[in-house]
Amino acid sequence: MRTRSLPVGELIIKAALDHYLKGVKVLLVAPGKLPVEPTVYLKRTGGVAASPGEVDQGTYQFRVFGGRFSEAAELGQALRDALYAAEAAQFSTAKGRMGKVTEISAPSPLTQENEGSPFVRYATYNVITR
Repeated sequence: MRTRSLPVGELIIKAALDHYLKGVKVLLVAPGKLPVEPTVYLKRTGGVAASPGEVDQGTYQFRVFGGRFSEAAELGQALRDALYAAEAAQFSTAKGRMGKVTEISAPSPLTQENEGSPFVRYATYNVITR
C-alpha cells in the first residue's frame, strides 16, 4: 500500500501569494541580483512532518524587495496579510491546502539600507500544509 506523500509547502504558499499579492513577483529561486520591483522570495529553512503522509509543518524565510523604503515596508505588511488571509480561507490547490500560519519574525529590515538601492525586509513563518 502506497502512503500519501507530504504536500510541497512552497508550491502551495506560492500559489496563495500569487493569488493575494497581485502584481508582485513571487520566486522560489533566489534572484540573481537584488530586484527593485516588488518581489517576494520564499525558501523553506526547516520543519517537521507533523503527521507523516498528511500534515507538514514547515519553517519558511521570506525576503521582500522594493525600490523604495515605503514599497518594501508596505509589501512586508501585505505579505503578512496574505498569509493570514490564506490561513483563514484554508487556501487550496490540487496539491494541498494551507493551514495554520505562525509568525516567528515579523517583516523587518535587517541590513543597512541606502536610498537608490533595493530595500529588503526579512520575515520567518511556520506554515502548516495538508
